[in-house]
Amino acid sequence: MKASWTCAALGAVCFIITACATAPQDIVPRPSDDVSEYRGLSCPSLVADATQVQGRLDRLDAAQRRTRTIDTFGVALLFVPVASLFGGNHEGEIADLMWREHVLQRQIREGQCDFTRAAQSQ
Repeated sequence: MKASWTCAALGAVCFIITACATAPQDIVPRPSDDVSEYRGLSCPSLVADATQVQGRLDRLDAAQRRTRTIDTFGVALLFVPVASLFGGNHEGEIADLMWREHVLQRQIREGQCDFTRAAQSQ
């Protein structure tokens, strides 16, 4: 009987921990076919898009960290990942933006764009 309670408690703890929002550094880019829009863009356009994507990623990273913190406290106090339940989890959008950033950086390298010079010409 004691072993079954231990197993049940361990299972509940594992479930609750995995229900928390993923830490931003643990999110992997999600490949997408919707990146053809970056082919053929000029260096200044690529740099502008990369800057915009990076800014959005920075904001979502901060939001995801807050969500994870709230989830951690929610699980510790209420056994519920509070922030994730109410739409605070941005994992999907972060994964998409990370892929876009990867594609943009590759296009910038392939186009042999000088990132600093292109940014100054805007």
